[in-house]
Amino acid sequence: MESDDLKAGKIAEKWQADPVVRSCGGLHVPSADYEGDESLIGILQHVFETNIDLLTKARPELELNKIDLLVTSGLDHRALAYRCRLGQAIIVEIGLLRAFWTRIATVAHIPAVLSDAFPLERAPSVAWLSNDALVPGPDDWDMPQARIDYCFDILMFMIEYVILHELAHHMRGHLDLLSGASPVSFIDEAKARRRLPKPVVTASGFLMQDIEFDADAHGLDQSLVAMNEKFPFSARWSVEDASEWLFQMVFSQILAAQLFDRDGRALCDYASDGHPAPVHRSINYSNLAARTLHAVIGGDWETYRDSHDAAWYESSLVAGYLDYPAGRWHGERDPDLMIGNFPELERRYFGSSDRLDRLIDRENAPEGT
Repeated sequence: MESDDLKAGKIAEKWQADPVVRSCGGLHVPSADYEGDESLIGILQHVFETNIDLLTKARPELELNKIDLLVTSGLDHRALAYRCRLGQAIIVEIGLLRAFWTRIATVAHIPAVLSDAFPLERAPSVAWLSNDALVPGPDDWDMPQARIDYCFDILMFMIEYVILHELAHHMRGHLDLLSGASPVSFIDEAKARRRLPKPVVTASGFLMQDIEFDADAHGLDQSLVAMNEKFPFSARWSVEDASEWLFQMVFSQILAAQLFDRDGRALCDYASDGHPAPVHRSINYSNLAARTLHAVIGGDWETYRDSHDAAWYESSLVAGYLDYPAGRWHGERDPDLMIGNFPELERRYFGSSDRLDRLIDRENAPEGT
């Protein structure tokens, strides 16, 4: 059995000259100036490998262990699902990991956030806030260890959300839908660099909206599958366990979506290429997570709704602290977002997946049918 270093070396040799990898900054090279990068990459690899192992155990037919994880030196907030003649990969730029680290460190240093469970007696300094690369390590955070540990859990959930979302792009055939038989296809979370002459419109909107909603929904599904492999729902889960896990998943997803939203000022439903606004993805994701866990674990719906609302409340404190404009991630919300209309949001979310299922079935149908 080959060592991890040997396996990593083979993956690096395989992908280092690839043009898309090079356009994302080339494979990451350690630097003494950014010592924290290696720890972040280690967390990313742990999350990736853990989920691949659990999902492979549950669904070996998907052959997810054939997908490579690549970290590049690009400084944008980008993650890509990528396919070419070399195989399948998920590309994560180091800029996204640094941004996640800055965000979770900021969360840890805001006294009002998580104050009920993990209080801070005073506001620590956040003079490093504007620089992703120079965030101090937790040894210098000057706060209770329990708060640090909880924030690290949220960081891992943020990373897991991205990893499972990108895996879902591969698993659901999204690359085929965008590029057909072309050997080169990718879905770029930040810039949507896809090979289409114009946005593709379905019955109710852009194809990219359906794809992104579908990847979120099926990424959540994979999270449930992986967790059930570790801790079977039928044997060990209480309503309190489920509501806490729900809070962590929703809180971390909102924090990640805020980063993809940059300054929170893109108030339209869709980007020019058809990508849904990040806030709409968070609204749909949080609704789906609450209703799904309630269906799986059971118990009082009010407990799940309260956990869902608590995640939005805590993340709104972060958004306000970071000066996101009111009305999107915090403050008076846009009534068109329909945060409280759970059945309608569920219909919209599964409507996306239903449309994609029909497209996938049509693509795979024998000629002449």
